[in-house]
Amino acid sequence: MKDVRCVRRGGKGPPVYRNHLPYPTVFAPAIQLRAAAVILIHNHPSGDPQPSTQDVEITKRLAEVGKMVGINVLDHVIIGHDAYFSFVDEDLL
Repeated sequence: MKDVRCVRRGGKGPPVYRNHLPYPTVFAPAIQLRAAAVILIHNHPSGDPQPSTQDVEITKRLAEVGKMVGINVLDHVIIGHDAYFSFVDEDLL
């Protein structure tokens, strides 16, 4: 792994996908770095790492966009309290 970048830090407020998902925000750094792949990671402050319907939906869309721009989405990991959920481990990606 050559470079690790945080492309967006969350904060208090609505999740980004409720209104608009800024695909360029996700993929622009990877494109600039000429990355072949990305791993998406976010946390669930509730502590439950199980993906919501929106998480599953957004992961599928991001994987599709990644294919269009030539960047493979290797996994999407959701971090909870003392646990995590991997879309690859659960055959969802």
